[in-house]
Amino acid sequence: MMEAAHDDEVNEVKETQTEQLRILIKLPNSNSIDLAAVDKTTIQEIKQVINDHSKSQFITCFYISFNGKKLQDSLEVGSIPDFDPPELTVVQDLYTEHEVKIHVNRLREFLTYYKSPVTYYGIDQAASYVSAVSGDSCKSNDAKTVVVNGEQVVKEVSKQFLDGIDENSLKMNKNELDKLIPNNFYKSDIKCVESISISSWNPPPFQRKMAGDLMYLSITTLENASFDVTCSVNGFFINGSNSSKFSPNQRSKNGCFSSTLAGLLNNASPLFKSAFLELQSDIISRHPFEYLMTSSPAYPWVVKSQPHTADSGRSVEANFIASDVLDTLCARDWNDDLQSAYELPKSTAQERVNRDQAIYRAHSEFLDAAVKGAMAVVNKSIVCLSPAEEDLSQMYIHNGIFFSEGYDNKEQFDPYGGPEASHVAVSKDIDGIRYVNDQNLDGIHTLGTALIDYKGHRIVAQTIVPGILKKSESQESAIKYGSVDGGLEVLNDEEFAESAKTLANALHLETHPVIDQNGAEIQLSTSIDVKWIQGTDSRKYLMDLYRIFPVDALFQEELLGEKDANPYPHHMTFLRQELIDLFYEHKLRLAVQEHQKKNQKPDAAESEVPVNEGDLKDFQFSFGLNPDAYTNAKLGGTPEEIDETKKNVMEASGFISVVISQLVLEFVKYGATVPADSKALTALFHRRGLNMRYLGKVTNLFDKITDYPIVLFNELCKEEMISRACKRILRKLLLETPVHLTGACISHFFNCYYGEDGAKVEVNAPASYTFRSLTPSSLHSEIIELVKSRFRYTITGDFWKLRQVTLLRNVCLKVGIQLEGHKYHFNGAVVFKPTDVVNIYPVIKHAQPRAAFAAEAYEHGRMSLAQNQKELGMDLIRESLTIYEQVFGPIHPETGRMYGHLAMVYFQEKDYKQAVLTQRRAVITAERTSGVDDSETIQQYMNLAFFEHSAGNTELGLKYMTYALKRWNLICNGDIHPDTSSAFLNIGHMLQKVEAHQKAVVFFKKALELNELILGKDDNSTIMTYEILTKAYFLEGDFRQAMTTQKVVYNYHKKTSGEDSELFKNATQVLQTLTARAVDAVSF
Repeated sequence: MMEAAHDDEVNEVKETQTEQLRILIKLPNSNSIDLAAVDKTTIQEIKQVINDHSKSQFITCFYISFNGKKLQDSLEVGSIPDFDPPELTVVQDLYTEHEVKIHVNRLREFLTYYKSPVTYYGIDQAASYVSAVSGDSCKSNDAKTVVVNGEQVVKEVSKQFLDGIDENSLKMNKNELDKLIPNNFYKSDIKCVESISISSWNPPPFQRKMAGDLMYLSITTLENASFDVTCSVNGFFINGSNSSKFSPNQRSKNGCFSSTLAGLLNNASPLFKSAFLELQSDIISRHPFEYLMTSSPAYPWVVKSQPHTADSGRSVEANFIASDVLDTLCARDWNDDLQSAYELPKSTAQERVNRDQAIYRAHSEFLDAAVKGAMAVVNKSIVCLSPAEEDLSQMYIHNGIFFSEGYDNKEQFDPYGGPEASHVAVSKDIDGIRYVNDQNLDGIHTLGTALIDYKGHRIVAQTIVPGILKKSESQESAIKYGSVDGGLEVLNDEEFAESAKTLANALHLETHPVIDQNGAEIQLSTSIDVKWIQGTDSRKYLMDLYRIFPVDALFQEELLGEKDANPYPHHMTFLRQELIDLFYEHKLRLAVQEHQKKNQKPDAAESEVPVNEGDLKDFQFSFGLNPDAYTNAKLGGTPEEIDETKKNVMEASGFISVVISQLVLEFVKYGATVPADSKALTALFHRRGLNMRYLGKVTNLFDKITDYPIVLFNELCKEEMISRACKRILRKLLLETPVHLTGACISHFFNCYYGEDGAKVEVNAPASYTFRSLTPSSLHSEIIELVKSRFRYTITGDFWKLRQVTLLRNVCLKVGIQLEGHKYHFNGAVVFKPTDVVNIYPVIKHAQPRAAFAAEAYEHGRMSLAQNQKELGMDLIRESLTIYEQVFGPIHPETGRMYGHLAMVYFQEKDYKQAVLTQRRAVITAERTSGVDDSETIQQYMNLAFFEHSAGNTELGLKYMTYALKRWNLICNGDIHPDTSSAFLNIGHMLQKVEAHQKAVVFFKKALELNELILGKDDNSTIMTYEILTKAYFLEGDFRQAMTTQKVVYNYHKKTSGEDSELFKNATQVLQTLTARAVDAVSF
């Protein structure tokens, strides 16, 4: 059955693999583009390729024609009649004011190396360091490689470069945060023009608009010549205007007109022409992924402030953006855009791809508007709807989006912990929306929602349910299912009940009775607090999804015994969907086993019988959890039924202990991979269905174990608890701090954290602000209390002296802080100054849309490769990448991971050239979307390093590896990590390949030391490292040392495999050879 399902889904994926085409695209500038496409490629997608291509980068206003006929953007090339030969023509279209703005902005982006000076959120947005790290290596390595036996191997690596590689070169001083940024990342721009600004004659008068004038620009060239440019419907020309005279006509009839602004400046300024050619050459040498736009940018936590220079072009961009915002203000129905995308057809493979693409585009645009609106709310740029309410309860509507701080319904949260409960609830609401959307159920809608943490404020941004703001008292309630008053009145509309039951079945929830204030028993499939609303657009909406899942009953029961001595801040403790899925599978497995026992023949063996289809033909299983058990809801049914439903929820809650035990076993017995940073640790917990409140329980278990890598994992857990406590304290302080004192507040907080108890830390700020009274002793005590309260764990010792840089990074990323990159002395009296805090940016949580079809294609590709169906597997994985690119675009975390997966497949197939090309994309995408020093990014760098080495570029590979290892050691708080050993081995192999045997031995020894410390001397990986070191000593000519290491291998195999094993015989033969060589060397 599984194989048949696999084949069906593979065939569905193949539906997207359509006819391949080579299309020749003729450009107006006499250039052409040769494009690989499929018959499902749309004209809109081809236009995007033209926009991004270097040959057509300034052709921004155009349409595409075939045989002189204009083609619609939605048309697929396979639908073009008589498309033979497949040639398309790009035709310059008439400009509009909007198109002129796009065109001028495109030139500005190019002139500034695609680093937009107008950034809403942070410094070095979506930065990539890969070009700065590689330097000129990519240009020079081709001459240093030769082909031997069909493989490309390194011929030489410069001695100067090799001399710089040693053990110390891989270490980074924790005080030198400036070293996190490559030296040549902030290189000087090539200046092409003195200034581009909006002319004082702008906007055109009505009579000139009638003549086709759209806008006037003032430009000063490098020759210091100034003139005004008319942006017209046909293109750009220099007019006769000056500062005192308006002369809109073209200044010269014999030139100075162009369809592009860059072309006009090429004709008007020789210095622009020469500098522009140099700039083009420099930009083309970079990877295009370094400057493609992304809607998922990451921000470095360490940056270097650059000198602020006068730039009239920056004002032009700000002006264009401001006018565009005014044009679109309140003009867009975000909710309808999102719901219309979800309602697109999905019956065929291509329809699923198109639907996912539309959902992601609508969600990304909403998210951008939501973040800008939330920042405006925090900065008091928007008038609230309820000025009489306290700050936490105020509400706003801006640009068609509803904003609040999540505490607008105080009565709903006060019984559960007040503001603390609402703070958690809005985050859980995002999780609930994600879970519901992932079920992909027809007729069930969620609101577009984003959670923005900015300067201590937690802002919720939501699309607006149609009609909910316009209801009058005479109209019936929009709420059709659930309760708005905690169960006093419970609604159960029949039309909504069926949809609720469908959702409950998908989420393993139980349809259950509740009793309202009148004693009536009402059946609900979701929690009473989950509200189903009928919009005026006739759609069914879900709200308040923070209560979609049952409470963690066992955790709450344990809290009752400590409510006086160590109270928990709130009662919003729910089970995660991942845990419910695991528990459901556990119950299903038990039910199957019970069914088999009942149907087992009397003479059958008592051993477990394998499951087959015949055994389960009459098997039925139904199980769900009651989301209202152990809450304030009054449950209906008989006492026995209530006890049973509570028992199931309590059992699911107790299953967390089973999961934690499995986690401990994985580390203790099987040596599970230790996560490198906070992000990886959180993902590890969530994959297993563990809430982060269980960090303390896990740490308490691991405190009793002193072996590596348990110690590393335990240290990371403690750091995570401390950093989460710091985040909450700092956010609370920022909430009460004005903008101009933000730097003082953050720097004082960190100075107090790193200060010794009893030390006095000064800060220049009025005494009326809360952060002014903070001291090292009070902060350390508050952190200890918060960790004890939230994680049920007691921090001991001078914790502020441990993992100092990694904790600083962790807190900065959680709060959105960017620090100045220079040397910091963490043991000094004052570590930070207010000017060291250069920015604070919004941290966003949202229900990221998925490309489920692409994920399915990848899984089936992986399965096919495992079954040795290489060609099919490669096709499916490539198709998965294509779908990810179509849905999310190339610069997206999911697309980046798929680049990495495909590169690894190429590497395993020994296609090193494709592996390097694809892995470089993976690195850049990871840098720009996950972060330049994210653990995933560093792993991608390490893979790229080894792929480059395998392709013959060992010098470049070593550059990447040393760069990555420095940062890996920093985020892991030193070089004691299991994955560090693999990096040392890779460096050793690279050095060995270029015959730097002495240096190779150094790194192999480092790898051996780590493996002995972390894995133990008798671990198989440690013995393999001994074998590698034996070979290294042999190649170096040190036969005596080779004998010493080989004896360890010899004794291990003798002890574990026996003298008759092949492993022992091989070890004996190697030892004999080495002994003979050593004797010969002594005799000689």
